Amino acid sequence: MLPKTIVECGTYLGRTATVMAGCLTSALFPHFHIFTAETVPEYADSARELAEKNMMGEWITVYTGDAEDMLEEIVPDIIDFAYVDGGARFILTRKIYDRLSEGGIIVLDDANQYTFTGLKPTLQFRNGRGLAIFQRQHGNGRDIDFYNHRAFNLDYRKRIRGIT
Repeated sequence: MLPKTIVECGTYLGRTATVMAGCLTSALFPHFHIFTAETVPEYADSARELAEKNMMGEWITVYTGDAEDMLEEIVPDIIDFAYVDGGARFILTRKIYDRLSEGGIIVLDDANQYTFTGLKPTLQFRNGRGLAIFQRQHGNGRDIDFYNHRAFNLDYRKRIRGIT
C-alpha cells in the first residue's frame, strides 16, 4: 500500500520531501500529499522553491512553523508515513504514532539518542546517529514510550549528586 498522507518534521531545504514526491509520482501514484514543517522561514522558502522547481509543489505543503502546530492545523487525522528529523521528537513522535494508520510507518532519524520501551522499533540501525523505524501493526495499541538518553542521564546524574 502506498501512503496517501505523509508528514515530514524537520524540512530544512526540502530535499527529502521533494525526493519522496518524485518517487511516488514516478510510481504513477498521484494520490498523496506531503505536509512538511520547518521553523526557519528562509529554509521553508527554499523548500517551497525546490518543490516548485521540480514540479512537485502540487503534492507538497511546506508549513512555516512548529511541526506540532502543523499537525493540529492542517494535517488530516490519519497519517500513513512520517519522517521525523530535527528537534522536539518526544511528544511529536508520540502524537504522530497516535494518528498512524494500520500498517503506517514512522522513520525516526538520529535515533541512537533514544531508548524505546513499550514498543520496539520494527527495525533499528545503530551505526552513525542511528535510525529507528516503527510500523503500526494490528493490535499493538498506542503504547509507545521512549525517553531521551541525554535528558535521562543528566537527570540521573543530578539525582545521584543530590542536585535538584
